[in-house]
Amino acid sequence: MAVSAEEEERRTIEDETYVERPSDAASARAARDRYTATYCAYASAAAEMGVPRRDPAVTLDDVP
Repeated sequence: MAVSAEEEERRTIEDETYVERPSDAASARAARDRYTATYCAYASAAAEMGVPRRDPAVTLDDVP
């Protein structure tokens, strides 16, 4: 489930985190936070399955 959730988020995260106007910053931060949590769950699942994980779709602040 975590792998498919990350795949789904990957499709739109770049658009969601693009800040064109200052008013976009809060929603972009929320999208980045959501993707960070999704990516961390994906990375954990990939490690448990013994498969290499791919790089995140966007630069993340805190990823183990």
